This record gives sequence, C-alpha cells and structure tokens, in this order.
Amino acid sequence: MLEAIFLGIIQGLTEFLPISSSAHIRILGEFLPSAQDPGATFTAIMQIGTEIAVLIYFRADIARLISASLKWLISRGGLVGSERSDARLSTLILLGSLPIFFLLAIPAVLGSGAFELFNSLSKPLNSFSLGETFVATLTAFTVGFLVISWLMKYVQTKSFMPFVIYRLLLGTLLLILLSSGAISA
Repeated sequence: MLEAIFLGIIQGLTEFLPISSSAHIRILGEFLPSAQDPGATFTAIMQIGTEIAVLIYFRADIARLISASLKWLISRGGLVGSERSDARLSTLILLGSLPIFFLLAIPAVLGSGAFELFNSLSKPLNSFSLGETFVATLTAFTVGFLVISWLMKYVQTKSFMPFVIYRLLLGTLLLILLSSGAISA
C-alpha cells in the first residue's frame, strides 16, 4: 500500500510540471521494494485522479468558456464584453488544439484510464490490488490539485528554468546509470 501511495504522490507532483509524470513513475517504480514498472494500466488509472483535479480546479473557467461558446452558437455571435472574449478564447483553444491535441489530453487520459479500469476488473494489475490503485488515484488527485494551485501562482512570477535544469540533471544521471549497467532500459 505504501508503494501505491508513494506512486500517487509522484503522479500528483509531476503531472503538471514540465518533467514527465509517466517517466517518473516508470523510473521510480524500479527503485521501490517491488522493483518493477507499475505498468501502463496502473498508471492510466492513476492519471484519472490528476485529470479530475484539473477539471475541478478549472471548473469555473471551463464552465464559463463552454457557456460563452454555446451562447455564441445559439445567438450567432451577438455577444458583448467578457462573454465575447470567452467565446473567442474558446474558439482559439479549439483551433489551437486541432494540430496539437494536450487540451484534448483530458478526454484521452480519462478515456484511457476508464478503459484500463474496466479491463482491470477482470485481470490483475501487476503488483497492485484494485484497492491500492484506488488509493494511489485518490492520492494523485489530492496532490495534483495542490500542485495545480501552487503552479498557477508560481508561473505568474517565476521562470521554468529550475525545471529545465532538473530535466538536464535527471537525463544525465539516467544516461550514466544506463551506461554503467546500474539500471536497464
């Protein structure tokens, strides 16, 4: 259970930072007592927690954008003030998402997690029980929500440079460990 909680914390901490949550789950899973990758199913289900944190944290913004978009569609453009700005932003988000799809990550991650959760009901999840997976998902949600809140304040006044440095150091360490045989791919 402690491993599941630990992985939930890692998922919540790393999902919204520019440092790859999946890589951290994969890497750190090798150093846990079970010494194995927790697997795609466990990771996909756990990501449901962080995606729900996004939806809850940004619920007012999401509702406002959807509302403005629907009003714009119904009234064929007769919006003024902030509703007009929100409808415009919604349109730009949709257009910007066409080539990059990562706002579309929400339905993709939720769909993947739901699919893996459904499948996990009939087959085991590597070394984690369904209960442990639920606790990890709840932990990822809680930590993820706190990280979103912190990150939204952080990016207003600070640089992403610490994350760049961290990624370079971690990448260098991984290359050293891989080339020395201390860990395997």
